[in-house]
Amino acid sequence: MPLAQLLTLEFEEMGYEVTLSESCEEALAYSHGIRFDLALLDYNLPDGLGTELMTELQRMQPHLKIIISSADPSVERISNNLGALAFIRKPAGARTLNSRFIRALNPRAC
Repeated sequence: MPLAQLLTLEFEEMGYEVTLSESCEEALAYSHGIRFDLALLDYNLPDGLGTELMTELQRMQPHLKIIISSADPSVERISNNLGALAFIRKPAGARTLNSRFIRALNPRAC
């Protein structure tokens, strides 16, 4: 089972409502009909870069909190300059991601 599917299952068990997309095109299609609170974007997607997708999602849903993830540490500067809420270096497990999600969704709880 691919990592994205495993993380989806873990996040759903934690109580999150998850919409998994595997491409920029699919994510943008979902964003036309669903209001999201948080997006975790991989930097390298089959049809583009997560930072390009982030820019489009921010235009569509200005309230959206976006976290970019990549194994390449140089992506952190790029994603921060474009307005990502956070950068998480891969590999990162569900617990690490959940901790960051909690801070993103409820900053007063920290």
